[in-house]
Amino acid sequence: MNDDQSEPQGAGRALGSNYLLTSVLGTGSMGEVWRATDRSGRAFAVKLLLPGLASDPDLVRRFVTERSIALGIDSPHVVRVHDMVVEGQTLAIVMDLVDGTDLQSLLARRGTLPAGEAAELGRQIAIGLGAVHAHGIVHRDVKPANVLVEPGPPESARLTDFGVSFLQDASHLSHMTAVVGTPNYMAPEIIEGHRPTAASDLYSLGIMLYEMVCGVTPFATGSTMTVLRGHCQCAPGRPDGFPEPLWQIVSRLLAKSPTDRLYRAADVAAALSAAGPVLAAVPALAPGPAHTPPPPRGGA
Repeated sequence: MNDDQSEPQGAGRALGSNYLLTSVLGTGSMGEVWRATDRSGRAFAVKLLLPGLASDPDLVRRFVTERSIALGIDSPHVVRVHDMVVEGQTLAIVMDLVDGTDLQSLLARRGTLPAGEAAELGRQIAIGLGAVHAHGIVHRDVKPANVLVEPGPPESARLTDFGVSFLQDASHLSHMTAVVGTPNYMAPEIIEGHRPTAASDLYSLGIMLYEMVCGVTPFATGSTMTVLRGHCQCAPGRPDGFPEPLWQIVSRLLAKSPTDRLYRAADVAAALSAAGPVLAAVPALAPGPAHTPPPPRGGA
């Protein structure tokens, strides 16, 4: 990135001819997120991608050609991309600035959510995934940290970080991470080396629904290898009190074979919407350990 990124945050930093970066909001595996304003004073969030990515001409070319796809996704449950900037050694994605917290922080604070609230947030996330999938993009890293929740009532969930998904196909990124994703939310087919599909994102959504109700992901105990093996070999255990209508959806989403899962994000959203009235009166469960049976004997 440019040397002027070392300037004090209060001084601001220009990005292109239209944006002023003012303060760092957070960091992630693909770069930093900054608060910014445009010439009119409108506030945005800007993701500055990792230094060095701009030195790959194939990746920069893809960044530019995929711009129209990212800008074309317009859903109330997706953090909208407004611009994608290439400036010297800087690649930046300009997005909505969301007034809220991420689902990971929400769960850390509350432990578990009532089933009706989890189903409604899951329904909104599914709608967001449907909008992303309709443009031929697989998110690849659906997890609570990549869902922003605006306070209500009603709460509004918005999927973020899909704007860097297309970069994960770039060949030179393969040495950075052999498998793209976060182990606790990773679909079995990705772990086994297959290309991610929309069904892989839906598996991750199923893991998040489980976590929202239980306070823990189903295969969260042990080493990373144990977690990955759990995704591939173990059935998720059903905790006491997990409501049947929601369990039917979650267990279908967590099928090991992608073809056995609910087919489309729209199907997931419809199923969660239908279950919502039944779940409305179900109280939140106490957080507990993962309920995961051991893998079959002789399993890898």
